[in-house]
Amino acid sequence: MFAEKGEIFYRFLTVEDKDDVINLLANNFCIEEPICKCLNFSEKERYEYATYASMFLADNRSMGAFDVNNSEKLCGVMINSASDFDPGINMEDYLQSVSKNTQYSIRVDNFLHKRIKELTKDGHFFACNWLSMDAAYFGKGIAKNLTLRTNEWLKNSRQFDMWVGVSVAPNAKHIGEKDGLKSVLEINMSEYQDEKTGERIFANAQIPLLHILIKAVKSTKSNL
Repeated sequence: MFAEKGEIFYRFLTVEDKDDVINLLANNFCIEEPICKCLNFSEKERYEYATYASMFLADNRSMGAFDVNNSEKLCGVMINSASDFDPGINMEDYLQSVSKNTQYSIRVDNFLHKRIKELTKDGHFFACNWLSMDAAYFGKGIAKNLTLRTNEWLKNSRQFDMWVGVSVAPNAKHIGEKDGLKSVLEINMSEYQDEKTGERIFANAQIPLLHILIKAVKSTKSNL
């Protein structure tokens, strides 16, 4: 699906792609994403968090970019899920099985999901949870194309009221806004308190404002 001439093609990801997704996230997103950088993830923590993110592949709504000239290497991912997707784990037990910094990051994700549900008034929304590229492929328009193809699929699926995403990195906000998502809430992470410990874990961190982005989804015929 979404194959095209040239060096990159795009398709929906499955759980069979799990190992490649974990490696890409652990060695790119978990190194460069501002919150992960602030927590100074160890290699173990990078792989723990990437493994958690890979659970969302089971919702079958995520998309990958592959390099046809390099053994179809996975070079970009957009991990998506429906608002009511359940990864099928006991969250309390799972958190006890991972490192402290990984727990912090997962609780940040849960905090943001709750804020989004409040903003959407519990509407049925489609969430872009993680967007990441292999650093060797920067500048090839992969993030843009993942976003465009996801948007096209959304308009034709007629399953969702809204498309939502969270941006910490300024370039991610810019990509979302170019495709029609609008910032509806800014969150100053220096004021964020961990829901379990009450710690202000980002109080002294240099993290940009976090933006929650939302776009109403309209159903139209595909032009792809």
